Amino acid sequence: MVMKNKIINIKDREKLNELPNPRIHQTISFMKSMIRFGACTFLGCNMLVSAAIAFGIAEVLGIIEEIF
Repeated sequence: MVMKNKIINIKDREKLNELPNPRIHQTISFMKSMIRFGACTFLGCNMLVSAAIAFGIAEVLGIIEEIF
């Protein structure tokens, strides 16, 4: 029984190493939010192309966030 628990603990540790870094995830998430707020400001100023580019950049950051 004791050996079985140690094997499970080693597997759990390996899974923890596969989890994304929460600090990087949070930083990228904040960056996406700021870019989206900027895009909304562009929309308010009727700058549609700039807003579309900003939303696109935020989406690319979202993909990068999921990779890391």
